[in-house]
Amino acid sequence: MRTQWLMAAILMPALLFSPAAMAKAAAPILDLLGNASDSALDKLSKPGAFSADKAIRITLPGAKKLGGVMKYTDKLGVTDKLNDNLNRAAESAAAAAKPIFRSAIDKITLQDAAKIVTGGDTAGTDYLQ
Repeated sequence: MRTQWLMAAILMPALLFSPAAMAKAAAPILDLLGNASDSALDKLSKPGAFSADKAIRITLPGAKKLGGVMKYTDKLGVTDKLNDNLNRAAESAAAAAKPIFRSAIDKITLQDAAKIVTGGDTAGTDYLQ
């Protein structure tokens, strides 16, 4: 019931007001999304951000399937260097993604904003995908 009320409150300006008024109604939601996106990407683009966090750390794809071969590359330090490079590349990609995400967020309509607010925990991420 709460979600229905929230959706009605967000969409009501679309029925009652001009496009300029609707844009003004959506502005706080867009600011919130933009600031959250900027903050997350700023954190992810810092040196060591990916490798320091087990939840997002990137490891060499398929490394476990190679078994014995990986023991030798581990001893030589090759695997660690590859993993480090993958994580540094992800940090660079996070920095490069910031203006792309911001542009997408700036183009969100009032209806999109309503779906993001009422769509659950991953609605914002789902929209940006």
